[in-house]
Amino acid sequence: MKKFILITLLFVWTSPTLACNSPWEKCWAGQEFKDNKCSAEVQRMSAYEAKQWLQENPQWRLPSAEELKQYFLSSNADHLRQLAAEQGVSAVLSGDVMQHGNELLAVSVNIQNGEVELQPWRQPLLVLWRKTSW
Repeated sequence: MKKFILITLLFVWTSPTLACNSPWEKCWAGQEFKDNKCSAEVQRMSAYEAKQWLQENPQWRLPSAEELKQYFLSSNADHLRQLAAEQGVSAVLSGDVMQHGNELLAVSVNIQNGEVELQPWRQPLLVLWRKTSW
């Protein structure tokens, strides 16, 4: 039991450090960062489309649900939250997937309240890329 508690505490203490190691994109997928703001239209992707895109772009990855929760609880993400509100969408795709019976479900994070949600595999969601750390 003591080992479990020690491992859990170690994970909690190191998670923010590990999450800071690789940079976040400044804008949602499909947008460009120009003149200190995000331009163009937000491109929503399903988990299926995101996985295909990542095969062609191995320098990027989808953040985990925990990384997204930590990032969107910080004030660094206010501009992204505002852009999402303009689109009327609050679910951000994570790199996590769950299987329920025969169905694959994408794990998303609601950026308004930080709740983890399950979405259909092919439902378009907001995507925020993160550089791979290797």
